[in-house]
Amino acid sequence: MYYNYKTYPSTNSKSVIFFAAPFGIKIKQLNWAIKSLQKEGYTVVAYDADDKILTLGKPELLEETVRNIAVDIKDQIDAYKSGGYTDFGFFGSSLGAFLMYYCVATIPELKWGVLNTGGDAAEAVWRHPELRKLHQKLGTDPDFIARAWRKLQYPRFKNMRGKRILFVSSNFDFVLPRSEIDPFLEPMRQAGAKVEVMEVNIWGHNLTVLFGLIQAKKLIKEVHQV
Repeated sequence: MYYNYKTYPSTNSKSVIFFAAPFGIKIKQLNWAIKSLQKEGYTVVAYDADDKILTLGKPELLEETVRNIAVDIKDQIDAYKSGGYTDFGFFGSSLGAFLMYYCVATIPELKWGVLNTGGDAAEAVWRHPELRKLHQKLGTDPDFIARAWRKLQYPRFKNMRGKRILFVSSNFDFVLPRSEIDPFLEPMRQAGAKVEVMEVNIWGHNLTVLFGLIQAKKLIKEVHQV
């Protein structure tokens, strides 16, 4: 198994947020962001992924991991529903946003949440200096990766009426720039979701992601209408 999860319970509400960390960042490093949501009354189920899913030159590992986490989230939702929980959201950053993008398409109960940067995952890997060098050494290329991840990158969005999604992005994010995200927003809109974009003038991918994490509580309030 190439992922871990940890639950941060709250007894103040019946709302659950599924939280997915960026590539290379572990749950314990994001305790401060997760606990800011927990203090607002949300139960948070946080996930992180093993770096190996992007560093072994085996694109199938990412697909396997994303699908396994999606199944786990479905199982968690069923368990929470049996305990009286009725309200489920998400917060995914960078690779975590890629994961949640797929989950939003395949899990009807995820009604609201934040995608903290996102876009073409194969291009993002190739724009990441260390990952690009690694994949070049392993003999993989962007086309090979894109074909391997196509079903994850372009999931089928069905009825998304009533879903509310906030997308955080910057054109100064040279890994996942704002100018390239529309092809990933329109399918959700066409399926009936209300999708808004928060454009921020922040330089670089990591700082854009950090901004979203710092603002997690505020961003969730923007999209979670109770």
